Amino acid sequence: MKGTPVIYGDATHPDVLEAAGIRTAVALIVSGPSSDQAAEIIRISRHMNQNVRVLARSYYLRETGMMRNAGADEVFAGEGEVALAMTEYILTFLGATPEQIDRGRQRVREEVFRISETEAQGTRITSPGDGENGRRSSHNLPRA
Repeated sequence: MKGTPVIYGDATHPDVLEAAGIRTAVALIVSGPSSDQAAEIIRISRHMNQNVRVLARSYYLRETGMMRNAGADEVFAGEGEVALAMTEYILTFLGATPEQIDRGRQRVREEVFRISETEAQGTRITSPGDGENGRRSSHNLPRA
């Protein structure tokens, strides 16, 4: 848009965040850099503005804890979002009702949240279908 200011730079540098107005920003969306860079951007932003609402994107569930620990209010993992989309697709394909699809989505969300929280705490993740070595022994869809 004409007349819209654009700030170009590495957001891990406080001067770039300053130029972008982080001190008075209401929200910050961090999407794209590596998880280490994203966590650094979140930490710096929180230091400069404790009230900013921070939404972050991670590629993998195992990265969500790092971003939450850095100060993100919400972290959306690409891996989790794909799991939700695939669940919705297959349940729709199988003829599930909207209520069954909602329950299936909720089960996947709960599992994704449990995994990301467990990863944040550095604990090994197991599920009822896991064998002795933690490998999945069967692949069951959420019951609709």
